[in-house]
Amino acid sequence: MEEQFSTLYNVPRLIATESMSSWITRLALSQGTSMTTILRYLEISKTDDVDRIIGRQKIKHISKKSGMPIGDFKGIRTIFKSLISIDPSGRNFLLFSDKKSRYRFCPVCLKKDDVPYFRVEWRFNVWRSCPDHRCLLEDECNNCKHPVTLPTDMLRGGLKCSGIGTLAMCANCGEWITKVKPAYHDFSDSQSLDTEDTLLIQNGKAFLSALYFEFFNIDGFKKTYITKDLLRLHKKNIFPWNNFKWTAKLWRGEIS
Repeated sequence: MEEQFSTLYNVPRLIATESMSSWITRLALSQGTSMTTILRYLEISKTDDVDRIIGRQKIKHISKKSGMPIGDFKGIRTIFKSLISIDPSGRNFLLFSDKKSRYRFCPVCLKKDDVPYFRVEWRFNVWRSCPDHRCLLEDECNNCKHPVTLPTDMLRGGLKCSGIGTLAMCANCGEWITKVKPAYHDFSDSQSLDTEDTLLIQNGKAFLSALYFEFFNIDGFKKTYITKDLLRLHKKNIFPWNNFKWTAKLWRGEIS
């Protein structure tokens, strides 16, 4: 007999470009429960990388338990299946804070969102700039200097574990992570991105496109590559992503 699962109510829809960690964080809050409880319900280990798991785990039971259509997971599943095929640990391309999944973020996106959420591309080290707002991504909360890690327990987040109501708030200190001057790089009279910086930003976008479409071109090169070439080219330093010299704080002149 097929096992019957209980139905959750008020489940938030996975937004088209949302990461799995972001959605599960919002899901736990919508159910008024802890992250430990929701992960156990979805049969995900607390030690798993919640973003990468979508690329290697059958999602039928996640869909059934949450009531979310399987098709809603297609985009992020495709990206992480491709990533795992070339980099099973994710350590070559993903952001981490110790063993936790770390994110950069665009404060303008989060401020304008009707429902603030973290984009899947913000998890990738190669994604440095918001293409919509032409600003460098932030690396940490401007108030407490704590990195953003997901999934997080919003019910116990913030100052004195009093909880946070939105992902636009810092789970560590409870302040708005959107309260920072955006590092717009297209509207500066005093400095500008050089050719290498611009190419690295463009190739970071091409990298995500390659994971989704399974082929890509590199700006400055004529050849078309397939996904399995990514790690080989990365190790040959064809994409010198670590040469990108700017952070949002450095752009604003907050550090020298």
